[in-house]
Amino acid sequence: FYKDLTLESRLDAANSEEEKETIKQQSEDYTRRQSINFIGVRKTRTTDKTPRFYDVENLTLNYSYNKV
Repeated sequence: FYKDLTLESRLDAANSEEEKETIKQQSEDYTRRQSINFIGVRKTRTTDKTPRFYDVENLTLNYSYNKV
C-alpha cells in the first residue's frame, strides 16, 4: 500500500505497539504453491506382436496440476 515508504520508517512513526504490530502484519506476504507433474508417461511394449499405429504404446501422456 505504501510503496514509497520503507518498513523501518513506518515503524518509527507508529504511536503505539498495537500500531507497530498492525504495520508488521500488513507488510507480510505469504504465497503457497502446490504442483504435481507427470511428464512423458507411457507404456512399454511387452509382446513381440507387430506394432500398429493405434497401439497404446505409441502414446505419451503429460499431466500438470498447479494450485496457488
